[in-house]
Amino acid sequence: MRESQGYLLLEKFLRDRVKEDFVDPQHFTDNEAELRAYRVTNLMKKLTVEILEWVNVNVERAKYLRLKEQGDIEQKDFNIG
Repeated sequence: MRESQGYLLLEKFLRDRVKEDFVDPQHFTDNEAELRAYRVTNLMKKLTVEILEWVNVNVERAKYLRLKEQGDIEQKDFNIG
């Protein structure tokens, strides 16, 4: 999934948004509106990072499960007691 052209484009877009998004204080005359804009921007950055991490974790998990299914990963006996 991460190698597909569509995902690479989306990933680059999201990473650029995290790095470059900022609130321009010149556009606000009201402090409350400016503060709200900072909060929304911060929340969107956190969500973007969380989405990227979720994709990476699930892709790695899928790789592990595929290797396990194929028998490429040895399972040690797990005894309780």
